[in-house]
Formats: sequence, structure tokens, C-alpha cells
Amino acid sequence: MLADLHMHSEHSWDCTTPVDELLDAAVAAGLGALAVTDHNTIGGGLEARARAVERGLPLQVIVGSEVKTAADGEVIGLFLHDDVPRGLTFAETLERIRAQGGLVYVPHPFDHFHTTPAGALLERHAGAIDVLETANARLWLERDNRAAERFAGEHGLRRGAGSDAHVPAGIGTGVLRLAPFDDPASFLRAVDDAEIVRRPRNMLRLQVEKRRRQRRKTS
Repeated sequence: MLADLHMHSEHSWDCTTPVDELLDAAVAAGLGALAVTDHNTIGGGLEARARAVERGLPLQVIVGSEVKTAADGEVIGLFLHDDVPRGLTFAETLERIRAQGGLVYVPHPFDHFHTTPAGALLERHAGAIDVLETANARLWLERDNRAAERFAGEHGLRRGAGSDAHVPAGIGTGVLRLAPFDDPASFLRAVDDAEIVRRPRNMLRLQVEKRRRQRRKTS
């Protein structure tokens, strides 16, 4: 099945996509699994999981959150049960994710347009990273994805893929094709043998759509 491991709903400050619209777009994109990773909250993931069950949708929803660290960019926690506070150090954020049985997924680690952890910091904590995002469909510079791919290869890390979608049209643009899973352990086994699938959209159009929806919300 196809799994998109990084996307946002209206629970994120910079996204206006209602959860039901997100789920509809995921089904239309042919996803079998998705991780809802709103900024500093698991609220979107919890709502999406509950709504998918209520609606009987063929979607497996992973509850996640993209957590802002104090000075080293963002870390995504997958399979979370509780919010991880923003503003902790990189190491503390990893510890909080692991303390609740979650998985550490590092998004867009070399993106020139985000605050990101230094390479030396990633190297120091490579053993605690469960999945490194090497295919983020929303990056403006593909060389940043290639840098992540090189780092993953050098350190023996699992590769992840996500759309980082902030509008419905972006959902499913970066995914993994992987075997079914039902918990963090089987998820990691599935990622070990997964294939990255890119289904690019026009980045400028997606950004224009994001701004248009934000203006409509505030008008």
C-alpha cells in the first residue's frame, strides 16, 4: 500500500485543510496509510483517526506531530499518544517521543528554507533516528533531498517519504510503497523494504493554493 508520512490539517497554524477534506484527498490519492503531523499537536491525528473509523474509510491513520525544537528545527514523532512540548532541545525532543513508545522521524533535514539540525548533531543522534525523510515532495531544492539520501546511506538509516502537504492537492505527492503494518515495530519492518514513490505536482500552484485558502479563511 501507499503511505504518506508527513502532512498537515487545520490543526496546524499554517494550514486550513479540514480533517474530512484531508481524508477525502488521501482516499482520492490512493493512500492506504497516512501520518497526520500537525505542528506541535497530535490533535489533527487524533481527529483524523477517529473520523476515518467513523466513516469506514480504508485508511490507516498514524497519529503524529511535527515538534519545533529550541534551536535545531523540527522533529516528527509518529505513533504518539500525548503532545510533545515545543521548545525543548533536539535530544530532549527525541527522548520525549521515545518515552511514550513513539518513533522518531526527522523531516527535511537539509532543507535550506527551514531551520534544520546541524550535520554534526544529526550524526551524534543518528542511532536514535528511526526514519530520515529523504523524499519531501514540498522542497524547492531537490538537492536537499539528495543530501538527506546521502546521509541516510552513510549512516544506515531507514528512508522516509512525505508530501508535507498543506493543501489537499499536495497529499500523496511523496509516499512509500510498503507492506501492511499494525504497530510501530511492524511499521519499521515495512519501511525497511519500502519503495519511495514520487508523484510531483507544480510547487508554485500548490503554494498559491495555500495562500488563497489562508486569505479566504481570514476574510
